[in-house]
Amino acid sequence: DDIIQGLRNLGVTDGDNIFVHSAMSQMAEYICGAELAIIQALCKAVGSTGTVVMPSQSSVYSEPAYWQHPPVPQEWWQTIRDTMPAYTPATAPVGGVGRVPAVFAKQPDVVRSNHPSGSFAAWGKNAHNVISNHSIEYSFGEQSPLATMYNSGFGIVFLGAPFESNTSLHLAEIRATYPDKKSIRQGAPILANGNREWVEFD
Repeated sequence: DDIIQGLRNLGVTDGDNIFVHSAMSQMAEYICGAELAIIQALCKAVGSTGTVVMPSQSSVYSEPAYWQHPPVPQEWWQTIRDTMPAYTPATAPVGGVGRVPAVFAKQPDVVRSNHPSGSFAAWGKNAHNVISNHSIEYSFGEQSPLATMYNSGFGIVFLGAPFESNTSLHLAEIRATYPDKKSIRQGAPILANGNREWVEFD
């Protein structure tokens, strides 16, 4: 109830569509119910006519040549490409976006997009609309949940997270024109017609 009241104080109302960024380490020292309490409060705050979206990226589903934390030896790269389990929305881990999104993505009424490394998870009235048009090319571009949310007037909520964590800035990066702008060729394992395959994409 306290979290819902805090969201109300921020201006979140019934029927709102919100994109949430969070950092548990910056919230109260003890939250009864921890991540689950925050998720339930967000869903109750927007109600049955609203929508909650969170980033649910899986950085491990990427080209191993770029890995830095930690890097892996070059002689491992092809083995990783050949053997990494295929991305599936229901089972793939969530990493690098915090504890709340990791729990949120696994909730029974939450749906997750099909992008292997740049997925989003959504709950509520517009959840399927947000995640359904997610191109494997340019995961944060014009055919992504970010563009759908931007075009639909979603609000952005920060719960302990700094503005620099704002995932929607990646859409601005895609849309911006500047010298030396370039794309990077990525790769990840996906399921295609029931078969695992390594695909490359920009």
